[in-house]
Amino acid sequence: MPHDVLKSHYPVLIIGAGINGCGTFRDLCLQGVDCLLIDRGDFCGGASSAPSRLIHGGIKYLETNEFRLVKESAMERNRLLRNAPHYVKALEVVVPAKTWFGGLWDAISGYLGLGGRIKERGALLIEVGLRIYDFYSRKVQALPDHRFYNKSALREDFPAITRDAVAAGLYHEGRVTHAERLGLEVVLDGLAAQPGSALATYTEVSGRPKAGRFTLKDTISGKTHSVTADVVINAGGAWIDKLNDSLGITSHYMGGSRGAHLIVKHDGLMEALQGRMMYFGCKDGRFNLIYPFFGNALVGSTDISQPNPDEAHCSAEETDYLLGMVSEIFPNIALTRDNVILTYCGVRPLPAANGKNIGDVSRDHSIGRDLLPGTQVPVLSLIGGKWTTFRAFSEQSCDAVLSLLGKPRKVSTVDLPIGGGRDYPRDEKSRASFT
Repeated sequence: MPHDVLKSHYPVLIIGAGINGCGTFRDLCLQGVDCLLIDRGDFCGGASSAPSRLIHGGIKYLETNEFRLVKESAMERNRLLRNAPHYVKALEVVVPAKTWFGGLWDAISGYLGLGGRIKERGALLIEVGLRIYDFYSRKVQALPDHRFYNKSALREDFPAITRDAVAAGLYHEGRVTHAERLGLEVVLDGLAAQPGSALATYTEVSGRPKAGRFTLKDTISGKTHSVTADVVINAGGAWIDKLNDSLGITSHYMGGSRGAHLIVKHDGLMEALQGRMMYFGCKDGRFNLIYPFFGNALVGSTDISQPNPDEAHCSAEETDYLLGMVSEIFPNIALTRDNVILTYCGVRPLPAANGKNIGDVSRDHSIGRDLLPGTQVPVLSLIGGKWTTFRAFSEQSCDAVLSLLGKPRKVSTVDLPIGGGRDYPRDEKSRASFT
């Protein structure tokens, strides 16, 4: 949107058009609040464009005892399957186990706070985890319960799988085919609901605000525009602390984690997957994943501390690590760099690790609160969050803003379809004839 059509004041200024910023924009617009959403790049151009492209319930968060997050994630996954069926599809997931009882003591120790860290997931532990997962999913049922593979059935369906696998669980997650388009539809829904709101991509805050007044600069034309706001939302993701610093606020909220992924071309790997996702533990204790993605295979992901998000890239070492771990689950499939057609990475907007192993840092979301220096203008920093839970986090952020503005919530987004999901057929037969 050209700067010359922007107003000089908005009740809410949202800086950052990743999925958390987009979702909060939509929710506030639905409540009748004029908002200005800006981003120095494009919609969902940062970490929101570089995930594993899964809408998942977070089964691995059970290992860090984040039961509330698992419950929320499972419910929000199911809601997205219903509210955005044009982009979010069900995906069968296989979790193989190489032992029957591995990891039980570590799981018990971790639950009791004795410091256990799970490095191996046996069949019994996987079965317990999937039962908990099913339980949390039933309140917003959208997917069938899990089932279990014995060794012979597993070998029959997946002949290429490692001979070390003794059993496996099969359950369902969601995958988002076009994440960036979904984010754009979220924003457009907000703009349609509140025409007094506005969007400005390729726009950054230039210099520190003076007396609560922001100078916005169009990074393409160089033109500037001055604006004030009653509430500021910092939705800068892994850049939150950097953005706060540019506003004159000192914060140490963030501890980003780099997640690298590969897109690989290999016919044998595609055949081995049989259209499903493999979610499996590796020798280093990490869970990794492989699944079909538009005719190729998506392989991920790493989890490495990334203090400076501007320096993030998929290193040669990460590429080799991801290629090598494929052979842990499919020993007869050897990938090389020649099979890689794309590498990408994003920086997860995790809270500060404060000495924790990066893999143990919470994937939950929270809101940091500050004041714009020299003013009483609240600055809310959206810490954490992910694609799956963006609606719930946006709801939380919106409610925080409504409280500050003294306004009530008018519309719930719980069952609200997104964009093209409004008229999208709900069953496969209807979808086949849908135009």
